[in-house]
Amino acid sequence: MKALENSGLETLDDLKSRLHITCLYGVAVGILAVIIAALIIGFQMTGEVSLHSMSSAHDGNRGLRFLYLLPFVLAFWGQHSGQTVVYRAGDLIQQRVQEFNVGDRHARFRAYQSRVIDPVTGLPNRLEFFNQLNECIMLADRQDRQLLLFSIDLDNFKDINEVYGNQVGDLLLGCVASRLQNLLQQHDLVSRTGGDEFTILITSCTELPASQIADRIQQAFESPFEVNKQQIAIKGSCGIAIYPEHADSADQLMQKAEQAMHAAKQNHSGCMEYNDHLNADNSRRVTLLASLKTAIENNELSLCYQPKIDLRTKTICSVEALLRWQQADLGFISPGEFIPLAERNRLINPITKWVIRTGMMKMLDWRERGIDIGMCINISTRDLDEPHLPDMVRETLDELDLAAESFTLEITESSIMRDPKQSLGIIRQLSELGLRISIDDFGTGYSSLAYLSKLNVNEIKIDRSFVMGMHERRQDATIVKATIDLAHNLDLCVTAEGIENQQVMQRLDTLGCDIGQGYYFSPPLVEKEMDDWLSESGWNSRTGTFG
Repeated sequence: MKALENSGLETLDDLKSRLHITCLYGVAVGILAVIIAALIIGFQMTGEVSLHSMSSAHDGNRGLRFLYLLPFVLAFWGQHSGQTVVYRAGDLIQQRVQEFNVGDRHARFRAYQSRVIDPVTGLPNRLEFFNQLNECIMLADRQDRQLLLFSIDLDNFKDINEVYGNQVGDLLLGCVASRLQNLLQQHDLVSRTGGDEFTILITSCTELPASQIADRIQQAFESPFEVNKQQIAIKGSCGIAIYPEHADSADQLMQKAEQAMHAAKQNHSGCMEYNDHLNADNSRRVTLLASLKTAIENNELSLCYQPKIDLRTKTICSVEALLRWQQADLGFISPGEFIPLAERNRLINPITKWVIRTGMMKMLDWRERGIDIGMCINISTRDLDEPHLPDMVRETLDELDLAAESFTLEITESSIMRDPKQSLGIIRQLSELGLRISIDDFGTGYSSLAYLSKLNVNEIKIDRSFVMGMHERRQDATIVKATIDLAHNLDLCVTAEGIENQQVMQRLDTLGCDIGQGYYFSPPLVEKEMDDWLSESGWNSRTGTFG
């Protein structure tokens, strides 16, 4: 930029020098013109070209005397006019240089803002917050005081974008940012550090414990946010890390606050402070995730099967396929631990595909041996986000030449309620293939009655928590009876899970329940045990006997 300015000044000096030379050339040309004119006039007067004739012309022609002054007048006027133009050009160049400097400074400022400011909320982004956190840590060291870091993640923000659109989602983020800023004192910081993640750094001296500040943050989400004249309710999960108690660097402090936040989200606790147990749990999750990827690739997963009994005929009508994982070093891993891990890391779709294919191949094996029973297969919440699921099921059925009516897909009620519009579409396509659809854990979700009539389902399963408490809690028995009556009025089959004794089975039979499942009949069995059970059990569908 300075070079441009210098270049402009050098051009002006060059123009001025050229102007002076041109003026001198003009004076010389003017003088030469006067001499030639004097010679011509003298020749006309005397008939000769000489100094005498020029003198005679000078004495006899007064106009020629005026002509002598003209070169100098024109030279003065030309130099004055030229200098005026040159100085004006210089002013224009200087003005353009200044405008360029101002524009360049603005461009640099905008570039700086784009690097450090989040355009959606106007808050510092993760990079800028990290830099400020480092500075605050150095200052806290000198002043020997604590810093409180809060990592906040909005719950189910993806659903907001899907229901209302990304523009409303961005406006909601701006509203959240504004409400969080109102909680802070002058020297505290808030930043948007991810898609739906915010981070708050409390640098001001406060006597309030971190838990009370976290409560205030949670209270900020109590009332809905008004976006485009719509009331949108959203909650946030919060993790807390304290400097220097939990970490001695900016990177570790942010990592541990986020670790606590993920634990709070997983446990649905709203808020959690970092502790060493979380670090151990995180190490285990990392190990499990790596092992799970290997297990999927190397076919190390397995299925167990639990019988489902027709309570009217007291015979087996189908089995439920249950996923199991026996890890070489860690032993048995509960599905409640590795299934959520697979869902969070996009591994659930290949697992579901494996379960469906393996279950169908086992069904084919039984059919070839003359065992005619149905099979129930569980699918994950995330599977209802996969538009290719119906095509995958259809292709597997066609490949193995199996009837779709023999299979039931069990879907949890909460997974349907998570995104009813998306779920209804996938369920409708699966039902159109001929598969039976069962709603698992019925009664534990919400808005069930509002959607039950719209779903293309064939069965509901009463959650074990109601069945197991029927004898001790009168309310549970009432809920079970009402659920059975509701389902039958909608022409749906009812399965009760969690049957552990004969009394509960008989009570359910009396209430009109269609199918029972539980340890009273059989626990989940590995493949060989299931084959033996089918051959030896008194609940055998081929004999119809009651053991």
